[in-house]
Amino acid sequence: MKRQTSIHLAVLAAVGLAGCAGVPRVTFDSYTNNFVAVRSQAQDLYLRSGIIAEDIANRPETEGSVSEKLKKLEARRMALRARLDALSLIDRYNGILTHLAAGTSVDDLKAQVTGLQQDLSSFDVSGITNLIQKAVPYANILTVGVALVEDAVKKAKFRDAVNSAQKPLGGIIDILLADADDLEDITAHELERQQNPYREQIDAYSRRFNSRLKGLKMTPEASATTDLQALLTKINNALQTMGRADIKPLAPQASANAAEHTAVEIDALTALVGQATTSVIAYNKIEDQIKAQHALIAGYRNALGATKKAFVALGSDIEATQIS
Repeated sequence: MKRQTSIHLAVLAAVGLAGCAGVPRVTFDSYTNNFVAVRSQAQDLYLRSGIIAEDIANRPETEGSVSEKLKKLEARRMALRARLDALSLIDRYNGILTHLAAGTSVDDLKAQVTGLQQDLSSFDVSGITNLIQKAVPYANILTVGVALVEDAVKKAKFRDAVNSAQKPLGGIIDILLADADDLEDITAHELERQQNPYREQIDAYSRRFNSRLKGLKMTPEASATTDLQALLTKINNALQTMGRADIKPLAPQASANAAEHTAVEIDALTALVGQATTSVIAYNKIEDQIKAQHALIAGYRNALGATKKAFVALGSDIEATQIS
């Protein structure tokens, strides 16, 4: 499909939209460029969410019975199919517009327009709307728009069918926008799940370090030069790199029966600092991946939003000029 989109753009470049009847060049270029950006991000994102869903269902620790887990997995599979089908529908419509832009008469595209209508009619959006309640209103727009396209094709009014397809396809873009939250949840939560063991390790090592240090004397006049202070500074520096609001610098107060530190205690504290630092590095690595995932979703939303804006402008221009 990505190759098809590239071919569409190559055709536009070759013909320069010469002889285009009803497909304005500037808005069409803007729209197709935005859609290419969406598609390049979306397919990988959709497939990744599907892989994560499969993994969640196969985990023994996932809550629910086998049948419940399979039911949730099937819902995720349906959503994946719906997302990919949505992209294919938009791509098919772009192909029709590309032919029109090259000067092909809409009457010579009857088969393509009819195929688009059939795909729209069979498109099952419930895979997405069952997961994302806020996408439901757009499904109604899709239903109404598809009916208009079906009616136009039945009457052999293929120009009207192409114009009417703007409504359901615009609804599909809105559904994909509403669906972005779910994609973000499942992908980011999976990374957070991988990060949690390191979070727990860090908290455990910090508590043990703090507890041991409380049992040792740290006099003010010696604190700046002692091995204990150096270790305390090192573990606090590591903890601060995590950027967690719930983590405060360790500042243990020696207990009433605190003892002088020994080489054994220093070794034990040094080991805890090393373990905590290693876990912090692993935690931060995944944190960077989480931030990158949020940035990816933000880029996906922005690209979809720009596509919708260009799509609306294209629809207005097409309606104004009319496809002949």
